[in-house]
Amino acid sequence: MYVGLAEAQAQEVFNATGVKGRLVVHVGCGDGKLTAALRANTSYLVHGLDADSASVETARACLQAAGLYGHVAVDRWTGGRLFYIVDEGPIAAVVLEPRWQLVACDAFNGVFLWKLPMPKWGHREWNTIGLWSAPLTLTRRLITDGDRVFATLGCDAPLSVLDGATGREIRTIPESQGTDEIVLSDGVLLLCVRGQLSVAEPPKDDASAKAKAKPKPMFAPTRTNGI
Repeated sequence: MYVGLAEAQAQEVFNATGVKGRLVVHVGCGDGKLTAALRANTSYLVHGLDADSASVETARACLQAAGLYGHVAVDRWTGGRLFYIVDEGPIAAVVLEPRWQLVACDAFNGVFLWKLPMPKWGHREWNTIGLWSAPLTLTRRLITDGDRVFATLGCDAPLSVLDGATGREIRTIPESQGTDEIVLSDGVLLLCVRGQLSVAEPPKDDASAKAKAKPKPMFAPTRTNGI
């Protein structure tokens, strides 16, 4: 009986790995029978992945019929990478020298892929009203289309286009110096280029402050297919 075979295969996995509970990820889950068997008892939480949409639906039906769906879940595996900016400097005190990095990891298992130093980043560079004040749009300075990464590698740096798999620089757009926000929509890259950063505490409501905070015109949209 195939169910018995799946249970035997699951036991072989447990014997070979020494796994005794917690999260089990089954890549290439197929029809879901082995995925179901990998939940040997209530100490296991199982997540099945498969690149084929039809297999995912079949596996979900198998789990639902067995009353396991929820404790065992199945999703379509699309691959991918995670990109983030992190300070790898000492954490004993904020006055110590930071080491900001743009880091790429595998989205499935968290394995490190590559990183690039960002020496012109952090509170010393944006020099706002205080140590804990940061530009409001920092989270809008890093985006990806899956294959490429679009980011400013410094506080006032122009936009860099990087290979998502290797971190290799494809090109830099010199006209984008001062980019504060990045949007990618339907293959069109939109950049907002400002003369001054927007910080946590807005400037006083007077004519001189408004003049300083007035943004430059938005950088012309760019077709990313040509980047």
